Amino acid sequence: RNMSSGMTAKLKLALIFSRDSRVSMLDEPLNGIDIIARERTLHLIEENHTSDRVLIVSSHLVDELESMIDYAVFMREGEVVLSGPVPALREEHGASIVDIYRSIYGESGEKANG
Repeated sequence: RNMSSGMTAKLKLALIFSRDSRVSMLDEPLNGIDIIARERTLHLIEENHTSDRVLIVSSHLVDELESMIDYAVFMREGEVVLSGPVPALREEHGASIVDIYRSIYGESGEKANG
């Protein structure tokens, strides 16, 4: 009936990860959940991050997900501005994914939407 946004997020994750799907998409999976739920969510994402399963995750919280990202796509106003395998992006830019994010969107991340 009336669930909190955190409970709704948990339910969506449970449904996604209970399916035996080769490709799953998570849209802002860390938004609207408390710290404990965030840790559990990160653990679930890590558990489901396997060589035979693709997880497409859209998130502004790249610092929380950086260790799990294999390939990154940065978009602005619906256009891809940078993409590639994470190790190649780190080497090319001499920076972490978080620092690359900051260079594209600014410190506040205000240009990330849209």
